[in-house]
Amino acid sequence: MFSGSYDTELELLLKKYEATETLEERDKRKEDYTYLKQTKAELYVGVYDLLYLLSKEYTLTINTSASYVNCIPILERLDIINYFDLILTRDDDMGKVKKFEIIANRYQIKTSELLFVTDSLSDVIQAQEANVPTIAVSYGIHGKEYFNLSQYSCILDVADSVDEMLMVIKNKH
Repeated sequence: MFSGSYDTELELLLKKYEATETLEERDKRKEDYTYLKQTKAELYVGVYDLLYLLSKEYTLTINTSASYVNCIPILERLDIINYFDLILTRDDDMGKVKKFEIIANRYQIKTSELLFVTDSLSDVIQAQEANVPTIAVSYGIHGKEYFNLSQYSCILDVADSVDEMLMVIKNKH
């Protein structure tokens, strides 16, 4: 969902702390990381409009591995928090499988009736475990080559753009 030059800043920040760090240095690194994410993260082109369109037809939720402090301020700053009916972070549960169950229970549906969109292979593995149909996007953390459709039966498709993702959603759900 997010893009931006802050990735380069984060890489530089991480290199700065590659050597053994003290607890104070680690805390400072985490604080700097949080600040950069909160102030620099941007949406991929087309995502704002996509969220607007989808929110008119579907109930949107977030199942993220990010913490509350790293997630909510970004959603608020980007003015997209109101598109989501439910936001579950690592503060609710560390794993996505349990959070998929929470979402399904809240809306009184099966996990197989959810639709998950992710750019992460580890998310796909957890979606598979929870029996959640998934659209993988290749323009995030992992490229198309990471998503082996024959190995992960939960993947409905791999989308290369926001427009393609919308088409997949409309065709599959």
